[in-house]
Amino acid sequence: MIASLIIIVFITYAIVSLWPWLYSKYRIYSALRKMQGPKPHWITGNVSDFDGSFSQSLLKIDRQYSRKYALYYGIWHPVLAINHPDTIRMALKKPFSKDTDAMKYVRDWTGDGILTSNGALWARNRRLLTPAFHFDVLRSYVSIYNECTDILIEKWKNNCGKCIEIFDDMSRLTFDVLLRCAFSANLNLQTSEKRHPFLLATDENSYIVEERFVNLIYSITSTFKLTAKGRQYFKNTEFSRKFAKEILMDRRKQIQTGQADTSNKKYLDFLDIMLQAKDSSGNGLTDDEIVAEAITFLFAGHDTTASTISFALFSLAKHPEYQQKIREEYEQVLNGKDELSWGDLAGLQFTTMCIKETLRIHPPVCILGRGLCEDTEIDGQVFPKGLELELQLYCIHHNPEFWPDPWTFNPLRFTQEEINKRDPYTFFPFALGSRNCIGQNFAMNEAKVTLAKLVHQFEFSEAENHPLDHLISSVLRNVGGTWVQLKDRNP
Repeated sequence: MIASLIIIVFITYAIVSLWPWLYSKYRIYSALRKMQGPKPHWITGNVSDFDGSFSQSLLKIDRQYSRKYALYYGIWHPVLAINHPDTIRMALKKPFSKDTDAMKYVRDWTGDGILTSNGALWARNRRLLTPAFHFDVLRSYVSIYNECTDILIEKWKNNCGKCIEIFDDMSRLTFDVLLRCAFSANLNLQTSEKRHPFLLATDENSYIVEERFVNLIYSITSTFKLTAKGRQYFKNTEFSRKFAKEILMDRRKQIQTGQADTSNKKYLDFLDIMLQAKDSSGNGLTDDEIVAEAITFLFAGHDTTASTISFALFSLAKHPEYQQKIREEYEQVLNGKDELSWGDLAGLQFTTMCIKETLRIHPPVCILGRGLCEDTEIDGQVFPKGLELELQLYCIHHNPEFWPDPWTFNPLRFTQEEINKRDPYTFFPFALGSRNCIGQNFAMNEAKVTLAKLVHQFEFSEAENHPLDHLISSVLRNVGGTWVQLKDRNP
């Protein structure tokens, strides 16, 4: 009798506890059942529809449905995919969060940084971190971009006449830049034979996040922790947090001993600004918050920019005429000086156009996830709170309705005249609205300096047997690496 009562109480408690979640899922599935989209398998959803190349499968599916459609990454992970600028504009009028499955998996790794947090915490920390990306701070970083690119130039001079894979070197360069700008740390990353352990941990965790997205066992944290990949994921997480925490503790010791007087520094780094930040109540960021933001900055900022610069060089390798325009612009802006300065960046207009066209064809982040914070009407249909929206940035950027001949690399699409003709919701590599990328100016400035200097120093041409084959990952890559043929113009 007592055992039966215990079982009844347990079942009742489970039902009451799970009811809000079950009801929310019921509303989501009910809404999506009315939607167009590929028919899902009762367990695996639409995973089998992504056979072969994920990028090509995604484009193929996307072209079959206009404006919005239902997708299931496993039946446990339904999303509303949106592929039209008008529908995106309508959907984002209402409050939304980044409390999506993908962000939950990233949060397990980075903590509650500005990329993964929501609500009041996100709003507070966004305000506190915004000064780190003010023009007065960014201007001092141009010398770092120059110095780090010069290191790569010296390295590549030894590879002239060869076909080289450039993404790994670019990843080292952008990580080198971030460590110097974020923590004033020079770890000789570009000249070391081995990749830094943080880069290795980041690479591995990025791939595991993708697997958690489509694997039911991995998607549940309690079961994921029992797997070999789960143990490796949290081992990498522990290392990443320890790495950031040690840098923070070292800086605090320097402050206590008077060795970190910011008044005598050439520039304020990201850590300086985080340590000085205070909200309206006079409270600063906690150590855990600083560690989370540091990991977020390093994770989100290095491979995205590395992807952009690598694909820019890959694209320019097919267009020597565009390379020559960049060189002429660079020499005109430099005007006899040794290196680019802050005031020169605005003059790199054609270089900027090449970077933007690269971001269109090869967006580092191909899909943006957003969660509905309340019931929201989209195109005349009400969708429930908790539904995940998938903004199909990659598909919009390759839609011939918005971009004629979308696979042709044409920087002239980004003259001011052409930009004014277009709907801004057809090009959003740094996301949209209040949750846009806080570091986009930092990334663009770094890309301008690096690309202009490399193209001025070298001639790039196509590498045989290394075609374009997009690998949509946490950051867009090329299958088999990004390869170019290298020739030194100024030996």
